[in-house]
This record gives sequence, C-alpha cells and structure tokens, in this order.
Amino acid sequence: MKLLSLAAIFSFSLSAFAQLTIYTDRPASRFKNAAAAYTQATGEQVVFAEMGFKDIVKLLETEGSATPANVVITKDVIYLAELSDKNLLRPMTPSPALETVNEFMRDKDLKWVGVTFRARSVAYSPSRVNPAEIVGYEDLATEKWAGRLCLRTGKAAYNEALVASLIVSHGEAKTTEILEGWLANLATDIFPDDLKIVAAISNGQCDVGIINHYYLAMALDNNPNLDVKYAFADQAGLGVHTNGMGAGLTAANKNANAQKFIELLLTPENQLTISAAHFDFPAVKGLAPNTFIKEWGSFKMNSANWGEIGSKATVARDLIREAGYQ
Repeated sequence: MKLLSLAAIFSFSLSAFAQLTIYTDRPASRFKNAAAAYTQATGEQVVFAEMGFKDIVKLLETEGSATPANVVITKDVIYLAELSDKNLLRPMTPSPALETVNEFMRDKDLKWVGVTFRARSVAYSPSRVNPAEIVGYEDLATEKWAGRLCLRTGKAAYNEALVASLIVSHGEAKTTEILEGWLANLATDIFPDDLKIVAAISNGQCDVGIINHYYLAMALDNNPNLDVKYAFADQAGLGVHTNGMGAGLTAANKNANAQKFIELLLTPENQLTISAAHFDFPAVKGLAPNTFIKEWGSFKMNSANWGEIGSKATVARDLIREAGYQ
C-alpha cells in the first residue's frame, strides 16, 4: 500500500469536512470573529495553523500543490513580498471589498491585501523635546540630534522595511547618508526591541527613538503616566512610513470561498476587532481605530506601494550591513 504524505492526508481530510485552512504568524485569536462569520456564511470550519514566517514559507514550498493551506496572513510587507516573489500566492478576484483598502496597501496583482497597518516613526520625551523639532527620518540624521537618538537593531524586519521605504523615496545614496547620520547620532548602544527604546526615552538615556507606534501604545496601556509621546514623521513631506499585516490566497488554493474570508477581515466590525487586539490602525480607508490611539489624530501616510517597498528588501539589507548598522 502506497503511503500518503501528511500534507496529502490533511488535504483529503479538509476536503472531506469542508474546512478552510489558514497559515499565519499572528495569533489566531484575533481572527475568531471573522472565522465565525465565515462559518455562518459558508458552513465551513476555519482551521488556523500558527507558526513563524520562515516555517510558513518552508511548509508551503515543501507541500507544493498538496498544501492544505488556502489563506496566508502575515505581519510585514517584507514577508508579503517574499511570498509573492516565490510564487506562493495567487491573485484574488477584484472586488468592492478589496477596494476599501488604500491602493498602496494592495499588491498590484492583488496577490495580497493589507488588513491592518502601523506607523514606524518617532517616540520622544515631551520633557526634553519640543514636538515642533521633529520633522522626519532624514532630519534625525542631522547634527541637532547628535547624542539624542535611540535605534533598534538593523536586523529587524521592521527596520529593513523602513530602510526599503527610504530607498523608494530617496534612492540608495541618500538612504546611505541617512543611515550613517542616524548611527552618528546614537545616544547609546543599539537596542534589541522597541519596548526597550520606550524605556530608554522614559529614563533619559535618549530623547527620541524610531519605533512602531503600537509599542508605545502598549507601554501607555500599562502605564498611562509614562512620559513618552509619539510624532508622525514627514508630515510636510511624503508622509509617515507604514507597514502592516496582510492576507492572500495560497497559489495552490482550491477553495472557491477562500477569498470570502479575506473580505470578511475587511468589514468594519472585524477591522476594529482585529486592529484593537494590537493597537494597530484599520487598513480600510476612513475607518478610525476604536482604541485610545485615535486620540493621536490623523496623519499623512507615505503612498509608496507596499509591494514596491518589499521589493527593495535585499537592497535595504545590503545598505544596512554596509553602513555598519548592526
């Protein structure tokens, strides 16, 4: 008797029981309301497989056409671009639901769509910094910030995406100058994560730092009296860099209802539930968050397409390494 692979057995099982399978590097609990709505609409159960992004890629490549996965949800534009470049996603069918998301948060071939987004911008000490001083990413490389800046490691995907965005906006030569200026302005050693930057600003080690907005939101949620605030960069220029979580159909998807699940992620109710779980911003145009970050006000976003930013990931890593940004 010929043995079937685990993927093949799992695939058969799924088809027999009418299930939708989702591979994700995000907590599945954030999508439970969308899953319940999907089951109610289709009669199909939703199965989540949580794993790291590298494991998602490895599994999809190993399983190939036998994969049970119908949908992938991942946290970063760099990751979305990699899935697309490796032909692990297939285009979705254009629909009004997908068009509710900003065009720059959608793949040009509709292989993925943004679900929530975050800003990567400037946290600062209001005791030591006038917010009017904060202009943007390029400005942080100038002498006025000498000895005042905190950074997270350049090896983080979030910083790779930010540098990729700078490449799209300013070109490689100018981006290199910005990176060198940042490093020259460091107040202390580079940190392993954004929360440590928030703490460093609070305790006076540095005056400003580049972080994802939700790290400060989480810190403020735990300590509303924390003396750290947030400023959105480049508001007089191209706008703040955004990154975010996105979803797409696997290249091997055979479930005709799978796109319906992705569209359910974009309903206002689910947008607010999903974004609130991580202090993110909803990706749907004009929809304000329902957490306290709405008090931070509206802001201009850089409209460079996330796919174009993701395509510069390799160049960004090269520039980061060449600049000595560890």
